[in-house]
Formats: sequence, structure tokens, C-alpha cells
Amino acid sequence: MCLVKQQRYWFWRGYRVRYCHQGSTCNGVPLVFVHGFGAALEHWRYNVPVLGAHHPVYALDLLGFGDSQKAAAQYGVRLWVAQVYEFWRTFIGQPVCLVGHSLGSLVSLTAAVAHPEMVRGLVLLTLPQGRPRGQPAWLYAWLGGLERLLIPVVTLPLFYGLRQPAVIRWVCRSQVYHDPTAVNAELVQMFARPAQEPGAALTLCRMAQASSRPGYAPRVSPLLAALQVPVLLIWGEHDRLLPIRQGRRWAEQFPHIRWVTLPSGHCPQDETPLQVNQLLDEWLRQWHTEV
Repeated sequence: MCLVKQQRYWFWRGYRVRYCHQGSTCNGVPLVFVHGFGAALEHWRYNVPVLGAHHPVYALDLLGFGDSQKAAAQYGVRLWVAQVYEFWRTFIGQPVCLVGHSLGSLVSLTAAVAHPEMVRGLVLLTLPQGRPRGQPAWLYAWLGGLERLLIPVVTLPLFYGLRQPAVIRWVCRSQVYHDPTAVNAELVQMFARPAQEPGAALTLCRMAQASSRPGYAPRVSPLLAALQVPVLLIWGEHDRLLPIRQGRRWAEQFPHIRWVTLPSGHCPQDETPLQVNQLLDEWLRQWHTEV
């Protein structure tokens, strides 16, 4: 994969983290790419090389994913926000544009509110809702406890089946991508390889158990309301995992969001990269001249 040539390793809190860097001689606003659940920095394979021609570009594997360590950590958005922030402090140190996909969008949004000195703009390619609202605290805690008991029983056998390349290819083509021809061997390998590593199954169990706890993720609407930077929200018109109506509601509710839809499934950056790269380049030029 093209990004593997630029890969490096950083030891954060004693854990191995993989990242890549391009465009070190460029003068544009630095970009930091944050992938979604189950993915890795290779999911930006069509974006980093193009945008790296005009911007310093970084992409990293979140802890537990890709070639970063499958650690026995307390997983959650707060942990990944800390990882992104400390990565920024260590390697960049000037305001950046965070570019997130799915879970990476939630991490980027949370980081932008928690550490405003780090961020000049946000590009969010689909955005999960985060913590559910309206559920009584006692019911949420009771259901969460039940889920944490059942997760190892259900997740481990399921994981060993789902990590097979043929299964990954079928899931991506039938559920994740709108254009099945975009699901090539390189993409399948990105998802399959980390799942074969020692500790991958237990890491998935830890993540699944953590996701049932109230502190796993914040609510999105208060974060969007608190933002002080420009936001570009991109959604695939055929997204089966995160319905487009949710993104449209946020765009209508918060006028500082620029809303764009593309003819793709859940991964517009990989399925319609030409459009995404053009959108990012034009948007960055526009708000950079306004700042």
C-alpha cells in the first residue's frame, strides 16, 4: 500500500502507535487524518498522497487498530482524543485541520472542543451520534452491565468468522460500500491483517465492553454547538450504517456547518476520492483566506 512507505512508529504511554507523514516541505495548513472503527491509516490511501502535495499531512492508527498496539487499555473516545492531542503536541505544535471518518469524526470533534488551540478546521466524513440521549441512567447502567457479561460469549466466536478475507469482502460490498468494485484486495487486506495479530480478539472484546459504558462517548449535539471553527460535513447518500437524515438534521440545526452529500456508501473518502479531495482543497482555500 502506498502509505506504508512513509510509515513510522511512535511510543505513546508505552504503547506502539503507527503513523505516516507526507508534505514536510509544504506551507499549507497541516492536516491530521483519523480513521474509523476497524480501519487504519491505509483507508486514506487516495487522499494523503494528493493533499500531501500542498499540505503537511499526517495519518495515524488509533490505539487498538491497524498496526498500532492491541493494548489492554481502557478504550473510549476520551483515550483516542488524548492520543490525537499528544500526537499533535509531539510532532506538529501548530493549529491543524482534523479530518475524521465515522468514529474518527467523533474523536476529531471531541478533540476540537476539548483542545481548541489545536484545531483551525474540521472535516467530518459521516458522524456517529455518540452517547444516546433520553434513556434513564439506571436502565442504561443495567443494560450496559448485561451487555458486558454477554459480549465475550458472543464477540469472540463472531470475530473469528468475520476476520476471514472472504467475509470481509462480502460485508464491505453488501453493507459498507455502494460501489462493490471499490472493494479491492488492498482494502480487504487493510481490514484483515490487523485482525490476525495476537491480542486482536481480546482488544475487540475490550472495545465492545467499553462501548456499553456511559463514559465511552459524548453526545454530539452539545459538541457541535460549542465549536468555534469551520466544519465541513460530508455524507454518503447511500450510507447504510449511518443514515443520511441524521447528518442533514445537524446541518440544519448548526449554520456553521457546510453540508455536502456524495454518491457513495459509508466511506466517501475511499469510494469517491476525487470529489472528496477536491472538496477539501477548495474548502481549505476558502476558509484559510477568511481567517
